[in-house]
Amino acid sequence: MIRKCLVVKLSGDVAEREELYEELSSINKQYDLFIICGGGTAITAKLKEKRIPFKFEGGERVIKSGKGRDLAYDALEGKRAFVESKLLEWGVGATVRSPAIKFGKKTCHVNGDNFVRMIHRNFDKVFIFTLKGRDKSSLEDIKNIEIVFL
Repeated sequence: MIRKCLVVKLSGDVAEREELYEELSSINKQYDLFIICGGGTAITAKLKEKRIPFKFEGGERVIKSGKGRDLAYDALEGKRAFVESKLLEWGVGATVRSPAIKFGKKTCHVNGDNFVRMIHRNFDKVFIFTLKGRDKSSLEDIKNIEIVFL
């Protein structure tokens, strides 16, 4: 029997919450999981710490410097690795990636919600895990989406 596939976008801000892994463990009983792990807060912290300028345009973070894009990539990969290790602890099988795309020598960052919008049609269902109070209304038009506020 072929299992259904679920794309999960999780905010990096919920990555350390045990309740997230309880939910994912339960969901994994029915679905193969493909997880996009964000990290916007971690990116902002790293860029501010190094005093690297950035701005937001149309909901996307714009980082002009290569050093800044590398720091952002490192922050996202750190979150991805953390999530993978927690999933392993919980016995949850999943494919995990960050919303950054290596394109030759370029690292291209995509807002995690926009990444989901790009790929959601390839999956049977979409879950978004984020902090209470975050506005996810821009995703509500996606068929078979469930938004979970932790």
